[in-house]
Amino acid sequence: PRTEEELDVEQPAEAVSIDKMICSYADPDSLAAEAYRAVRTNLFFSTHGESHKVIQVTSPSSSDGKSTLASNLAVSLAQSGVKVLLVDADLRRPKVHLNFGIEKGPGLSNLIRGSIELPEAIHRSAIENLDLMPAGPRPRNPSELLALPRFRELLATLRDRYDFVIIDSPPVLAVTDPGAIAVRADGVLLALQIRRKVRPSAQRAVEILTQLGANVLGVVVNGVGWRRAYQYREGGSFGSGSRFYKYTEDFRGSYLLGDSYAYSTTGIEQQEDAGELVDAHKNGDGQRT
Repeated sequence: PRTEEELDVEQPAEAVSIDKMICSYADPDSLAAEAYRAVRTNLFFSTHGESHKVIQVTSPSSSDGKSTLASNLAVSLAQSGVKVLLVDADLRRPKVHLNFGIEKGPGLSNLIRGSIELPEAIHRSAIENLDLMPAGPRPRNPSELLALPRFRELLATLRDRYDFVIIDSPPVLAVTDPGAIAVRADGVLLALQIRRKVRPSAQRAVEILTQLGANVLGVVVNGVGWRRAYQYREGGSFGSGSRFYKYTEDFRGSYLLGDSYAYSTTGIEQQEDAGELVDAHKNGDGQRT
């Protein structure tokens, strides 16, 4: 909760309308916001000197959290002092305008059609260094529109104007739109939601992107939680908090899917057995404790 002093500070109307899911802005001290900053840091240091300015964010299926990832990553990058443009290329189910409380159009679809100029499609956000390009009116042929040479020319122009261009695109397994973007982006981030049978869909999505020649930079996993958890708090104390970013006293290193583990814990159990033997030796009784 904000303090009374923070509530007294006048904020721009645009800032008030930013969705709370954009925790990098709404709750920058949270562990969730720190997780998005970790993605930003990994993005900075995983390029190995290459120019990765246009980053596509997609997912295998819907509800994997790719729009939330794209928005929070764009905010985190802007907060680091670089100039960022967040483009909503999900022309079927756009979310960027909802996340930031702006009008849906004019936007990307108008720009590719040539009905408006670039400055008309770019909206200033309430966050310093961050500009937004909403999807605009839904076209009848999103895949064909994104495959036009005008979209490639647009990305070339945006590379010169911004340090990073983050593109939110539809799921890979749902429609063909992401393929038209992947071949023109410098890198692709894949968002995954931990659930049953996620592995086959994730592998298929990577196969499709690889066949297109896309540069898959990495995977961001959502929906990770552990039981009997605690989290680190500033000042050295511990307390309850977000269930998605916690560590447990009996942490086994596995993702939970209901009551079962998604991955084998054999290696972890061997480490526990070794630890029990050490404890028994310290107690001098020769028995496990």
